[in-house]
Amino acid sequence: MPEEQHEEQSPEFSKVALGLVIAVVILGGVVYAGYQYSQKKGGKQTLPSGYPVAQQAGQIDCSKPRDAAVNIWDYYGKCDLFSVDASTKWNPEVNDEFGFEFSLPETAKVSRYKNGMGFEYKEFQPSWNLLYSVDLASSRSGEFKSLTGKNYVENYWRQYPGLTGLKSVETIVNGLGTEGWKAVYKIGNQDGNTEMFFELGKDSGNYIHFTKGILSQPVFDNIVGTFKVTNVEKTPAKVSPAATE
Repeated sequence: MPEEQHEEQSPEFSKVALGLVIAVVILGGVVYAGYQYSQKKGGKQTLPSGYPVAQQAGQIDCSKPRDAAVNIWDYYGKCDLFSVDASTKWNPEVNDEFGFEFSLPETAKVSRYKNGMGFEYKEFQPSWNLLYSVDLASSRSGEFKSLTGKNYVENYWRQYPGLTGLKSVETIVNGLGTEGWKAVYKIGNQDGNTEMFFELGKDSGNYIHFTKGILSQPVFDNIVGTFKVTNVEKTPAKVSPAATE
């Protein structure tokens, strides 16, 4: 009798065991998928092209050569920024396509791209360190197409998951009377670099966006201090969202 009872319960036991196996497999798949997702989200930051990422500058001893394991942004950002002396000649950098100009030190090694300029220094490739980029309303998506003036600068960071917030933004007028905005964004819990935005035509939504990068503060200040729009008629027209959707 006990033996017969065992035989009657075996199918039910098999169903329970099979159910447990399936549950474990599903749970394992969910955990693995979650792990993969967290690796992708946590291990890769989405930042503007050429945006510098510093992490541990406070721990670096500038009296010692750079350790290969130390991020180059961290080391040079703290110990050896690009600088010039009083005898350095500054030359005009004219962009006829978009109608603006500014001054550059003659010792700067740059690469000119259609929509920006890269700055070469030490181990830095120009594409790693963009001095400026042309940020056109027509190249943006969604609500960012219609933002202009200071409003865009305040919300710029929201386009990039690697930027986690806005620390500060202020309206400035440079030495040539050109109005712009100086901003500092957050990367994680750290402050990012100094950013400068100049709008190409009032309320056009088109900007020249300078990033301090590996430049010393005096060099960066002089570059943005000499920026001016030379021909508003050459700046791209404001593109309405309706025209591009």
